[in-house]
Amino acid sequence: MRALSRIYPGLYLAVNGALFCVLSWMFLVEPLVWFDRLQVNLVDTAGYAELKTMYVGVMGGLGVFFVLAALIESWRLAGVSLAVISYAALAAVRGWGIFLDQIYNDLIYQLFIIEVVDLLAGVLALYCLSLESRQSRNPYF
Repeated sequence: MRALSRIYPGLYLAVNGALFCVLSWMFLVEPLVWFDRLQVNLVDTAGYAELKTMYVGVMGGLGVFFVLAALIESWRLAGVSLAVISYAALAAVRGWGIFLDQIYNDLIYQLFIIEVVDLLAGVLALYCLSLESRQSRNPYF
C-alpha cells in the first residue's frame, strides 16, 4: 500500500496533465471540429476565438502544470489540490446545468460522469499524499 500511495499522486497528475495537453492541442489545431462535436454554435466568430482561448489556454496551462507537478515532488500537493478544486467546480457547474436547468445531452452527461470520477480519483490522490506526509514524520506509524 505504501508504494501505491507514493506513486499514485504523481501518476494521477501525469495522466491528467497529458489528457489536458492533448485536448488543448486538439482545440488548437481543429477548433471548429471540436466545438461542433460539443454542439457549440456561435453567431459571431469572435466567440470562437474566446472559446479557443479558454480551451487551449486554460486547459493547456493546467496540463503543463499537472505534468510539472507530477515531475516535481514539492509541487504535488498544489497540483492535486488544483485538480480537485477544478474538477469539483466543473462537476458542480455541469451538474447545475443537468439537474437544475435540465440542459443536457449524452456528451454533457458523459463529461459530468468523467468529472465526478476524476474528482473522486483526486480525493484519493490527496489521501495518498496525506498518508505519505504522516509516514515521513513518524516512521513507526
